[in-house]
Amino acid sequence: MIDSAQEFLRLCKSGDPVDIQRTMSDSASLEVWRNIIQFYPSHCIDVAQNSTIPNEIYSILAASEDVFVRIIIGKKGRLPDELFSILATDPDERVRRVIASHRRTPLSILKNLALDSIESVASVAIFNLRKRSA
Repeated sequence: MIDSAQEFLRLCKSGDPVDIQRTMSDSASLEVWRNIIQFYPSHCIDVAQNSTIPNEIYSILAASEDVFVRIIIGKKGRLPDELFSILATDPDERVRRVIASHRRTPLSILKNLALDSIESVASVAIFNLRKRSA
């Protein structure tokens, strides 16, 4: 378990593959995740890659200014249901495309994404819809 924001930062910066793996797989308290996000926003991308973050942290990161953080969150297999609709309306087409390709995106959201003004988003949503109905 990661006990503090400082420990997480040390692990991120160490360059040791074992430490890097810990940043992606070790759990931390909600307070630790919040401290990293609030005081070290450049490490939100590292938090997003962790497989143990709680739903509340998913929600915070889904609203990140960093599109790459939102993309990582959108790819999560454990993405909370309520975030599909939020990320499906993201201003960045890359985030919407990730949601269009997600295996758990609700059909109603996929149908909306199939009408997206960006062809690559719409085509991915249509492909996902067809795949599911086969």
